[in-house]
Amino acid sequence: MKKLVGAIVLTASLLTVGATSGLAQQHHLAALAVSDADQPTGNAEAGLATIYTNLGVKKNIYDGTGGWIAAGPQDTYTNQQQDVAIPFIPVSDATVTRIKVPFQYYGYGKNAGTIALASDASGLPGAVLASRDLKNLPVFGIGCCKMTVWILKTGVQVTAGTQYWIVATTDKKSIDSAYVWDYTWDGELETVALQDNLGGWGTVTFLPGPAATVLGTVQ
Repeated sequence: MKKLVGAIVLTASLLTVGATSGLAQQHHLAALAVSDADQPTGNAEAGLATIYTNLGVKKNIYDGTGGWIAAGPQDTYTNQQQDVAIPFIPVSDATVTRIKVPFQYYGYGKNAGTIALASDASGLPGAVLASRDLKNLPVFGIGCCKMTVWILKTGVQVTAGTQYWIVATTDKKSIDSAYVWDYTWDGELETVALQDNLGGWGTVTFLPGPAATVLGTVQ
């Protein structure tokens, strides 16, 4: 049975982060129940090593019923810029050549967004190592399992045991857009970094994290 479309709003008072976190405004989670007619897909690709993944398998690659919203500063849904990021730590030295994420358009503004790979800065997203503008994302509400694939033109070397971040953001080309980064398949509580209006990153750890997989070659 399908449920009604809804939106869960988390006020800043519920977010257990420090005063310098940049979380002084509201954060939004999209939530929508869909049918079980999900299409199975794989989370690995021939010739590429899995550097990081929190994806499931078959019809449970990710949870297509909800996720974190990334939005541009002129988006009319959040009325603010909202960036989202998740960390990963390679177990071996590697070169990242492909990142796959379930980004889905939320119906506000241009159907576009930006994905980035960033270094770590004291446990928060740091300098951007590579980025790519995206457009024509699948529409939120179709469920699992379409993935947005970023093939890096130039691979980025990452070091074993060092933390990096996958970032969902916007730029001038997606200044009024809002899109969803869908949850992990099992609702696992993970570290999520959030930033409002470029005011500085902060983290929460009591909500499901977004799904992603990082592929490439291992040295």
